[in-house]
Amino acid sequence: MMDEAKFDKQKYIKIIQEKGAPKSCPLCGSNDWMTVTRNDESTGTMLPTQGIGSYIETITIGCRNCGFLSQHATKILDGEINGGQG
Repeated sequence: MMDEAKFDKQKYIKIIQEKGAPKSCPLCGSNDWMTVTRNDESTGTMLPTQGIGSYIETITIGCRNCGFLSQHATKILDGEINGGQG
């Protein structure tokens, strides 16, 4: 499990923005986004998975208008894995 003290939400927001996301919401067209985290903001969202480990950590952003959620894998953003390619 990752060291929860090292989760840096602002770092991941910056990486996501540098990659050109998020653009407008694919459901409603709004450009009003927010991050969705646990109350203490110590980690991203943990999703169960196969092949990568027991979980994959994501940072989740949500549309403030319609509630659409978009998850971004922190290990891919960090360059630790190549989008499932290696």
